[in-house]
Amino acid sequence: MRSFLFLIPLLALAGCGFEAAEARGAPDAFPRSWFGTWKGEIRVEPYDGGEKRLPMTLTIGPKEEGRWQFAIRYGSQPTRPYELVAVKPKLGRYQIDEKNSIVLPAWYTEGELVSMFSLSGQILTTHYQRVGDELRFSVLVTRTAPTRMTGGLDQVPSVGVHLPLTYQRARLKRVE
Repeated sequence: MRSFLFLIPLLALAGCGFEAAEARGAPDAFPRSWFGTWKGEIRVEPYDGGEKRLPMTLTIGPKEEGRWQFAIRYGSQPTRPYELVAVKPKLGRYQIDEKNSIVLPAWYTEGELVSMFSLSGQILTTHYQRVGDELRFSVLVTRTAPTRMTGGLDQVPSVGVHLPLTYQRARLKRVE
């Protein structure tokens, strides 16, 4: 089961970032300024300890009007030929089409691409951002059901606590 939990987040988007124009919200800078091949290492840290690392490659490039290549590769696994799709780009609304009937919503805002989805009883929250010459990618994985409840006394609302299962991070550098 643990190896399954490790692989699920790897289905998620892989990361990129922004340049100065994107920091100001210029809609036409994204995703062009993300084009290229980015490589690095992804670290997978389970909440209960331990760490795994493997190589990661992300290639982003032109495809056709409103669609861009968003190909991801982890370690020796086959490349996943995803596509980034413009939905309402002026509002920062995009999708990641995994080309297998899975289409994930993504929101581009202030230089960051964010997505949240659930799979097999887990919620995956992804962030993609450019910091300097790096593309930073992270995935936080939790269970959909709260681990426990807290609060609920003296007119304090009950709050569901969601402990993380894994936190994944990659720092990617442009190689092409």
